[in-house]
Amino acid sequence: MRAIPICLLLTSQALLARLPENLPQANTRPVEGSRQEAAIDTETPLPKLVSRLEGEWQLVSTGKMYLIGYTNDMYSIAAHGEKALSELNKLIKNTKSAKAKSGAILCIHLIGIESTVSGRFAEDFNNEMARQTLLALADDNEFGPMAINLLARDPWKSDLPTLVRILKKHEKPNPALIHALFRYVREGFPFREDIDEKLDQIPVYFETSEGKKRLGVLTTVLREKPDDDPKIINKMKRPDYVIQWDDTLTNRIVRRYTPAPDSPILSEIKFGKIENVLSQFLRLSREKVGVFSYCGQLEPYCHYVEQGAIIIVDDSVARKRWISHFDKHPPAPQP
Repeated sequence: MRAIPICLLLTSQALLARLPENLPQANTRPVEGSRQEAAIDTETPLPKLVSRLEGEWQLVSTGKMYLIGYTNDMYSIAAHGEKALSELNKLIKNTKSAKAKSGAILCIHLIGIESTVSGRFAEDFNNEMARQTLLALADDNEFGPMAINLLARDPWKSDLPTLVRILKKHEKPNPALIHALFRYVREGFPFREDIDEKLDQIPVYFETSEGKKRLGVLTTVLREKPDDDPKIINKMKRPDYVIQWDDTLTNRIVRRYTPAPDSPILSEIKFGKIENVLSQFLRLSREKVGVFSYCGQLEPYCHYVEQGAIIIVDDSVARKRWISHFDKHPPAPQP
């Protein structure tokens, strides 16, 4: 049975009393612009609380994909602090329920953040024992991706030696790890280099372990000037157009994507709509790290820029590029 993705666990539940969203505090969860108190069970023994994770629980709907709606039982378990970690580890080791394991991992994370959900794209993971417990799960074949995504919400440099060891250990790429590393390194990585905005044509390639194949080309159609009516570009909704924004949301560039005659079938390389992917790449080449990487939503592809071309890579090539980077810039050993 496969691990349950965090974002898919955010299913609906009835909402409780609400507090202002901008006042993060322990044992409350933000929901739709407000906060709700978690009901802490102080009567049920800890082993019994943990055993409830093997039942039919559901996370509370927060209305925001970047927020995790921990259940009341999870808050009740986390209220025991570090004492709960051994019970949660015991459950992870002994249960056959993937959902129970996912719930236990979320509880470990909740202990790590001291039951305080901060909100938008900023989280304080303060408990080091919980950190080490979660990091020990990062190499798990089934639940490693979930543990890594939770760790990357507040990346600690002390995680890197372990994560790099895992990266090098397994020939099969771990997509969660490959994409989480962008939050740990944040700059100077061998991806997402700046794109020269003066280029009128940007070739696009797809690279696998077998080599590169030309996908197509982005050709400049229009460059917005400061005095231009914004409606001109706003009305350009053609499906083969890619709009590039700058930080001020002006001076946009419109480019048309034209596939090469012998371009690989997009479904074979799992792209979906390539214009959307290229729009994302143009943004990431400027921003370097996307805000939604915070919540474990994998940015689905990696790319690098070379000689004015965008080279999209599969996970095997991305893994090798990360390994080459860490061979040159090894993470500092931790005490």
